Amino acid sequence: MRLFISCGVILALCSAYNLFKLWRRRVSLIRTVRGFDNVEIINSSIRALFSRLSPARIRQFSKGFTLLPNQYHHNDDPVIRVQKIAKSIAEFYGISTSTIVVTFKDDLKVPGRVELSPDWEFFVEIRSTLRFATDDIITILVHEVAHIFLYQSGIKFDPVFNNEVLTDTTAVFLGCGSIILNGALLNETKTEYSVSYNLQKYGYLSIDEYGYIMAKREEYFSSVQSKDLQRGLPRIGYKSGRRRLQAERRQAPFVPSTLVGKILKYLLFWTRKVSNENGKVIFACIICGQKLGTPKINKKLLVTCPTCSYKSLCHS
Repeated sequence: MRLFISCGVILALCSAYNLFKLWRRRVSLIRTVRGFDNVEIINSSIRALFSRLSPARIRQFSKGFTLLPNQYHHNDDPVIRVQKIAKSIAEFYGISTSTIVVTFKDDLKVPGRVELSPDWEFFVEIRSTLRFATDDIITILVHEVAHIFLYQSGIKFDPVFNNEVLTDTTAVFLGCGSIILNGALLNETKTEYSVSYNLQKYGYLSIDEYGYIMAKREEYFSSVQSKDLQRGLPRIGYKSGRRRLQAERRQAPFVPSTLVGKILKYLLFWTRKVSNENGKVIFACIICGQKLGTPKINKKLLVTCPTCSYKSLCHS
């Protein structure tokens, strides 16, 4: 009897240990797409959009991008299907072009690539293995066509990585965030003897940073786009980004300098740089990061950002 109990305990411990290893492997994999390392570049990108295009132009993207099922058919030839999708995305961005040619290429090292030129024709290449993955193709095209939009708008960052962050930020802030975030998946593959995980994510930002930009967009347009997000990584990223933005809203001068406000200021992980210069309280706009200033008169003030026109209620 004792032998059977001992064997049962050993099997239970082995099973628990294997489950623990799987959980650690899953958590370790997810951590590779988390974090807020590029917030400064993101805010610079949003400022560049508003500075170059104006708040009135940005507000034309308040509805966001949705691809209706009747705009293409699943039984279309893959090349014809991607041409229709690319055309719909180009129309959303308001791109002036005669043709966007999309082709599939076997030896492409990245999921997608665009060729920019001063002519009104643009060429996009997509990896051949994605020929029938329509959702992945849409995710790739909103990024690649955003490159064309920025090129025509005269907005570019250096080095290359910063420019890619600019492109991702543009695509999400203008209304393609749910499409890009829904492309983040953690697939579980089970066999008779093992379990493996495959992580998929498009773009150059973390899922938290995509969620952060979406939260900024929702704050600016007073809209909710997150309802279209799928369960799993997309919602995890959005909720994390939303929490960061809410934490920024709970910092001075957006909250009064009461005892509770001061406690929140020191307890929160993310702190905002607030300084006093020539009798003014200097802080950053929560949408574009533009430095703003209010006179220190201990009153409520409605401050309008000169870059993005976002209105903030501040306690000076």
